[in-house]
Amino acid sequence: MLVPAAFAAQPMHFNRLSVEDGLSQSHVQAILQDSSGLIWFGTEDGLNRFDGYAFRHYRRDRASSEALASD
Repeated sequence: MLVPAAFAAQPMHFNRLSVEDGLSQSHVQAILQDSSGLIWFGTEDGLNRFDGYAFRHYRRDRASSEALASD
């Protein structure tokens, strides 16, 4: 398969994110990037949203009917 020149010319760069960076737990079970560019990490300790700078954590709250159903 041929790769268009525009894609071949752009190098890929990866950063490792960890608990030290704000990830709630080191065992990531799922990763998704949404249409806004936010990256979501599903862990055993809830859902983590990364905006490129910081994490925001979403966890189960049994007192709220609008919270996550489970961690």
